[in-house]
Amino acid sequence: MITGEALYGVDELGRFLVAVDSHPLDGLADTCLLFTASERVAGGPWSRRAQVRVVHKDDGTLSLRESPPFFVVSLALSGIDPPAQGNPPQAEEFALHDGLELVALHAGPAGGAALDQMDIGHLATWPEAFWYDYHDPASAQCPSDHDCSAGGEGACACSIGCGAGLSCSVNCSPSSCPESQFACCKCLMFGSSCRCRQCIPAP
Repeated sequence: MITGEALYGVDELGRFLVAVDSHPLDGLADTCLLFTASERVAGGPWSRRAQVRVVHKDDGTLSLRESPPFFVVSLALSGIDPPAQGNPPQAEEFALHDGLELVALHAGPAGGAALDQMDIGHLATWPEAFWYDYHDPASAQCPSDHDCSAGGEGACACSIGCGAGLSCSVNCSPSSCPESQFACCKCLMFGSSCRCRQCIPAP
């Protein structure tokens, strides 16, 4: 579970982005998440700033709740709708299901990009790993993950520690793993990357 100040919304490629300044609250994004659904989100870029709680469960679902904890965003890699808990939603609800890929990037102790300088509509302000459209829902192709340091094809979960507080882990949906999904973890120059993929690696 991650809590903190967040920027979230839909980017110009129809994907869902989340950047969270969690600990310490210094205005820098400590965690960035990228979710690609099986269909592009229409309507162009939109964004929102709020205090949030992000929960990634072992069944592949990811939920984001604003404070007060209204059920605002529901994302599911497994295609199973996560149930809303407590009272009915009292804030705008946004739901994507049947997801194809979830990427989590974690910055080191110094934090990542400044939240105030990040823009959903300008991907160059986000981590380089988010700049390009790595996944094509129409063909179900994705880049090769031969450089996975942990996980890879056939793996349902992985974790990695890259030193200096750079670590992450991911547990992909057990209902579809390893037949149609795999986990990949690797170290980056200024962070670590853990992702679930429901696609066919390119040769």
